Amino acid sequence: MNSKSLCLATIAFVLFGVTMVRAQQTKLEITSVDGAEQHPNDDYYVQEALEDGSVSITITGSGDVDPPDGQPCTCNSDSTKKTEAIKDDQSNPTYTFTGNISGTTDKNKYKFDITADTDPKEYKFTLTKVVQKFKCPDSYSGGPFTQTNDTASDPVTLLVYEVDTQIVHAAPSDPDPNRTTFGVGEEVNITFLPSTVQVLFSVEDGFATLDRTANNTTVLVAREYEGTTHLGIDFAQGAYHRAEFDVVKPDGGYIATQTGNEHPLYVAMLVAVQLTPTDVNFYNVQTVERAAAPQGMWGFFTPPGVAPAHPAQGEDPLDLNNSYKDQCIMSVRPGFTYSPGGFYWQIPTDWDLIRDQVHSTLFWGGNTQVMTMTDSSGNLQISKFGVSQPDF
Repeated sequence: MNSKSLCLATIAFVLFGVTMVRAQQTKLEITSVDGAEQHPNDDYYVQEALEDGSVSITITGSGDVDPPDGQPCTCNSDSTKKTEAIKDDQSNPTYTFTGNISGTTDKNKYKFDITADTDPKEYKFTLTKVVQKFKCPDSYSGGPFTQTNDTASDPVTLLVYEVDTQIVHAAPSDPDPNRTTFGVGEEVNITFLPSTVQVLFSVEDGFATLDRTANNTTVLVAREYEGTTHLGIDFAQGAYHRAEFDVVKPDGGYIATQTGNEHPLYVAMLVAVQLTPTDVNFYNVQTVERAAAPQGMWGFFTPPGVAPAHPAQGEDPLDLNNSYKDQCIMSVRPGFTYSPGGFYWQIPTDWDLIRDQVHSTLFWGGNTQVMTMTDSSGNLQISKFGVSQPDF
């Protein structure tokens, strides 16, 4: 087809077609946010803050750009004949996004990374402009033309949030303030960031309660049972976060060191008893020794009434090192004919939470206290928790 007939064919459409009134540019649109969790609200997305590593987020936009108004293209063979410009397929449209996280634009996509340095807050993104090049059809002259659609999209919001856990006291062997395994009775400060977001805390299941909840903070209190606890956090009117924590109780193990002194007919030993495990803290735990009858009497302690019973003791609160002091004393009255002998107490020992007074048996074997008269001079020895005074 020659240039003249092409222009005729084109102008025929213009002359005999329906005359269209050009509408306002259509509104641009953000069609997806990949890499983040979508909130029930279509324009809201959430991403948990990171301790390390990164998460890639891709925002995709779309929007049409109208050609130039009127018929700016002139037929090469007949200047009276005009037509509309068409998109230049050799030139991709350019997209402009605005947002308060810096990133890169690749065609209709805006890409950026969430890292450990990304502050917990709401970030908003908008597709503000699309620019498209147009050209005249073959056999027509004019242009090129650059057209812009700057009818900005509705913004989308990306909430980067953080659930910060701060234990109240460090564990003896684990200084990590953000650990998620706690001893019975431990308290953990929970803070949701940013503080501008509406938050509702709840314990889904397990062995913990909430205390001193205010706005975006609460205190998780581990109870007297061990197991897994789940903390639920409703936030931003529809999003949900589930945090998991483990609660452990004293496992029956211990670490003991001893100091003491001894004289004929008398021996005293002070034992520092540290409960295990030591990678959690038991500062809200106390131990209680119950009464115990003497057992295994032999030698000097065989006659009835010579070996005394163990009296019930008061509570011994643990310190921040999971430790308490156990004072052991043994003496015999003078004026007897002494000979080797001994007996022991198998002392029932409970632990409970200071605030709840819920008792649980702690250990037996470690709390067996052995009293021995070692010779006919009345020298004595006490053994408990694997240590002895005197130590020989």
